[in-house]
Amino acid sequence: MARGPHRESDAFYGPEMFASLRHPLARLLRWPRRIAAIACLVFAAAATLTPAAGNSAQRARTTAELLHRGEVALSVEVASTPLDLRRGDRIGLLAGPDDSGAGAPAAMLADRLRLLAAPTMSASGSDPPIVLVAAGRDAALRIAANSGRSVLVVVDKSP
Repeated sequence: MARGPHRESDAFYGPEMFASLRHPLARLLRWPRRIAAIACLVFAAAATLTPAAGNSAQRARTTAELLHRGEVALSVEVASTPLDLRRGDRIGLLAGPDDSGAGAPAAMLADRLRLLAAPTMSASGSDPPIVLVAAGRDAALRIAANSGRSVLVVVDKSP
């Protein structure tokens, strides 16, 4: 079989395949497939580099990460809470009158406290709700000094 220079691929495709590939139109038809292959590789690389929704983008932050400089986190047992409280809301804490008979009037313990976590209720529903707030140290001391009194949440949307 003396056909001239022998290519290994001739056994599979035959000489007419290579003749047709030399045609300019056949060469142009290969470009869309190459562009599509490159686009698929770029999209696959971009998908692996972007964080998945819910992983690091929306991960739960710890209480310490939510605090600003000079703030402390304080969990406060309250008598009742509004249902529409969300993390980041500004609330006030109002202490009810003293039950011991000493006659201590109702007093505003702290105002403009940042809510760190929505109010949590106990599983049985018999325990009072607990709110987690960020407060300055002086406000935290006032709240702790009145821990035996019933505390109400005050919501004020004014600036």
